Amino acid sequence: MNSKNQGILKVGFLHLVFIGLRFLSSVLLNKLVAVFAGQQGLLVFGNLRNVLSLAEVASTGGMQSGILTLTASTPKNEHSKFLFGTIFSSIAVISLVLSVVVMIFHATLATWFFGSYSNGSTLVVLLALLLPLNGISLAIINIYNGLQLYSKVLMLNVYVTIISTFCIAAALIYYDLEYALYATIAAIVLQFVLTVFNANRLFLDVNFRFHSETALKIVQFGLTGVVSTVLPAVSFLYIRNELVSTTSTDFAANWEAAYRLSSQVALVFIGFVSLYFFPKISESIALKSTNAVFVRFLKIGFLPFFVGALILAISSSFLIPALYSADYLVAQSLFPIQLLGDVFRALAVFFGFVLLAQHQWKSFILCEFVSYATLLLGFYLFHESATTAVAWIYVLSNIVYLAVAFFASKFKR
Repeated sequence: MNSKNQGILKVGFLHLVFIGLRFLSSVLLNKLVAVFAGQQGLLVFGNLRNVLSLAEVASTGGMQSGILTLTASTPKNEHSKFLFGTIFSSIAVISLVLSVVVMIFHATLATWFFGSYSNGSTLVVLLALLLPLNGISLAIINIYNGLQLYSKVLMLNVYVTIISTFCIAAALIYYDLEYALYATIAAIVLQFVLTVFNANRLFLDVNFRFHSETALKIVQFGLTGVVSTVLPAVSFLYIRNELVSTTSTDFAANWEAAYRLSSQVALVFIGFVSLYFFPKISESIALKSTNAVFVRFLKIGFLPFFVGALILAISSSFLIPALYSADYLVAQSLFPIQLLGDVFRALAVFFGFVLLAQHQWKSFILCEFVSYATLLLGFYLFHESATTAVAWIYVLSNIVYLAVAFFASKFKR
């Protein structure tokens, strides 16, 4: 067995462990929230997950993929000379400024994110205070990815998942939803402590001199990161809130259950693609071997995901009641359709990463805008019927994304 295949197997095995833990964590927490906090609690918990996604992109200025790519493509003797210093300086400034802005407008943001939930302002304030810690830890993790230290990245994720799941579950069981939400936010502190502790001596010789050329390249990636994180987070926050007001809390909670479970399955797959295939795609652009990477992606990435999604879709009639409760009947019909949408999304992710590797910033942003414009327009036209139309619109938006990303990646100027 050659070293390339050994590397794939090692990363695949470690990621399989992480996938299992993350999926079990999601299943356990969704079940506990459904049982101990009800449908309203599930909606608030879902909103917080979207807000945390926004916090990730805000604390790094959306520059995570840029940090990874530049670390992978910059000669190692220049990492400490200017690259790492530029990364940390940029992240520190961005996260501190945003922290102040969020603190100033915390009341307005709390109403928008959490509606009438009474502790929304406290949650937003806590997130604002933790933005700098979140930014630094995410920067280090993406540097590790760029250095292809996959084992270190995955083990950090495993530790954070296990400890934070235990704390959130304990808060739900022995206290209430409010403490569980605080425990969810506290995972940011846990990630920061573990990440900095594991950095060891890697950054001791960092020169914190700011390098403007490098910063400009990171900012270009940052724009794509902002778009790809903000658009879905804002879109699904809007859809969730509109479903509550125009249909019912019951239907919104059923959609949230189907969407949450399906998106967790898709995210662990996308995490593997980002971890292993994104650096390989960047290398293949220079070597003009992207087709070979795509074939490998289909064999060891997409095919297992497709088979797993098919099994989960067939099992939805007893999977949803087991993971939530027997009250989530509508989610049983929505879940397979959401999974179909995520199958198309899984294919689209590869071509999205190709666009990033080709530095086609405008094309990547266009894909995101067209996809979520399709989602929101379709939702606006059909959501009041309170049927499976909401899930089918999600499928359509991902087909549109796949088509635009595929053609854009093939017609690079």
